Amino acid sequence: MSITERMQAQGGKPSGLVGAIVGRLMNRLHRGVHRWGLDDLSVESGSACLDIGCGGGSTVRALARKASSGKVCGLDHSEEMVDLSKRLNRVFLERGSVEIALGSVSDLPYADDAFDLAVAFERIQFWPDIENDLAEVHRVLKPEG
Repeated sequence: MSITERMQAQGGKPSGLVGAIVGRLMNRLHRGVHRWGLDDLSVESGSACLDIGCGGGSTVRALARKASSGKVCGLDHSEEMVDLSKRLNRVFLERGSVEIALGSVSDLPYADDAFDLAVAFERIQFWPDIENDLAEVHRVLKPEG
């Protein structure tokens, strides 16, 4: 596997020491896209939000600030990213306003109609079964989500 292929794989599922570095870089390099995407979203203070492929946790943190009396769940299939996201969002986790879990978009570990909003910044290209995965997102969104 070439270095380019290895770096692309790290973008899809960061792991090991390189993955930890990639996660921190993603938090910095994707900040502008995340802000752009979240600025125009109507996130009420009591919203229930889901960040699929939460990576290093910066979007979870931004959503938790907007949904200050709501709940934000971050999900990632990389243990390293779950750990990094938990560290970044420690205060929100302690308050109980954020949960971070290990899991897959293909089998979301949440109830039907659980979320007002779901986001997945720069992740969809890594989803294994786009049709099923979008159906899973639809399942966990509330009817007006």
